[in-house]
Amino acid sequence: MISDNLEKHFKNLGRGLGKDNPYSCVCLHGDRKPQERKSNYESFKQGHVKFLICTDVAARGIDVGGLPFMLNITLPDDKANYVHRIGRVGRADRMGLAISFVSSVPEKVWFHGEWCPSRGRSCRNTNLTDRGGCCIWYNEPQYLADIEDHLNVTIDQVDAELEIPKNEFDGKVTYG
Repeated sequence: MISDNLEKHFKNLGRGLGKDNPYSCVCLHGDRKPQERKSNYESFKQGHVKFLICTDVAARGIDVGGLPFMLNITLPDDKANYVHRIGRVGRADRMGLAISFVSSVPEKVWFHGEWCPSRGRSCRNTNLTDRGGCCIWYNEPQYLADIEDHLNVTIDQVDAELEIPKNEFDGKVTYG
């Protein structure tokens, strides 16, 4: 399962994974019709597609057994949603792996709302929303700190060689 809250990422990720169909994927978010969302969810649940790309809202209530991992393309801006996201993996005496891609600096990202006449389809307004624009600062370093504080843990990070620190579970768990 892949979770993201930035619509532009959805489109690019879906296109990238689906190009020439090397990795089958479906999307689950509010811009999809209810019947399409239901069909996409069932396709993923039954194993017909490998990846489900979804928003936090769409991810709530999803119950698919045996998910070995989940990818966070962006961290949620609400720490409680992180718990909902990672709670989808593992379960039933099995470990789950949550991998989060976190920017080291705040990023200016598109955020289209009802104020945007085109709802993002042809928008070029890069002003911040508080100045009538369609962009916000997405502060993942702060979101990560909030999540760690909420969970009362320090989340392991990979080093420059992409190595994950060893822990007491290495080699002793079954994923999925």
